Amino acid sequence: MAFNLLGQVVKSPLKLHNGILCAVRMCNKDINLSHSPGQPSKQSQEATYAVPEYFQHNEYSFNDINREMDKYRLPRPSSLPPKNK
Repeated sequence: MAFNLLGQVVKSPLKLHNGILCAVRMCNKDINLSHSPGQPSKQSQEATYAVPEYFQHNEYSFNDINREMDKYRLPRPSSLPPKNK
């Protein structure tokens, strides 16, 4: 296992170097962050959709749309033998 790890380190020293730098930056208290601890980060601000009522979707919208589409779908095939009428 140590040989495998050493082989990976030798093949990609730049990745290891960048990883160490990132770890040092995260642990360093002197680095100024772009946001204060009380504010959400830029990434989390982009992840939230500011206008959810635009599409009128809620947590059950997928199920509502799925139920509306059921009437347009083909019937499910049955594994039972057909009934004689």
